[in-house]
This record gives sequence, C-alpha cells and structure tokens, in this order.
Amino acid sequence: MKNSAAIDTNFLIDIVLDRDTSKNTLKKLEKAMSVFDTIFVPFHTLVEFIYVLENIHKREKIAQLTKNKIIDMVNAICSTPQFYIENIDTLLLALTHYEILKIGDAIIAATLSANGIATILSNDRHFSHIEGITVYS
Repeated sequence: MKNSAAIDTNFLIDIVLDRDTSKNTLKKLEKAMSVFDTIFVPFHTLVEFIYVLENIHKREKIAQLTKNKIIDMVNAICSTPQFYIENIDTLLLALTHYEILKIGDAIIAATLSANGIATILSNDRHFSHIEGITVYS
C-alpha cells in the first residue's frame, strides 16, 4: 500500500473515550487522512481495541460501554472509507459471535469458519453454541 499509514490501538481509544488529549489526537487523524491515501487498521489493533474497552467497562463501570456499544464503535471504524481494515470479513463475523462469546473465542470461531474448519479441540463447550462448529469430545 503506497502512501499509507497504520493506526495503533491507543490512538483509537484516545478518540472514543473523550480524554484530555482526544482533540489533539482527532486533529492528528484528520491531518493524516489529508496526507495519506489509506489508513491501515491491523486486525490486532481492533481486537485490542475491544479488549481495552471491555476492561475499562469492567474496571470503571462505564455503563455506556456495553457490548453493543463496542460493536457499534468497531462497525463505525470499519465503515470509515479511508480506513483499510485487515481481515475485515473475519472481524465482522467475530462481532456476530461476540454477542454470545468473549472476543477471543469469537475470533477463534470466526477464524475457524473463514478457514473451513468445523471442529475445535477445546474444553469450552460454549463453542457448540456457534452454528457449524462442533466441539471434539
């Protein structure tokens, strides 16, 4: 990708949590979007974004940081035209599983589906709640 820049998790977190530094971070993003053709968003950046928001929700008990709100935030990032989201199909599938699984397991389930794998070796039975996945016993 020519004329691209990547974005890090803390940059995204800073924008969505409305911190003291959020205005400057948003200005940096706007400037970067005028300079670069594409902003590359690594798959891991968005996974970490979800983990961080989940932990803030638990630790600081911020009521508005529900799973649905986090999903909405990720969808908004994915919908930004200038952003290129790595493995977007797997990420979006993981978000559908995230409603009933923790994000790590939701990503595992989505990755299985993306690779045509129907069976998982796991002691966690919650994978059996995902259509098309069987827990090996």
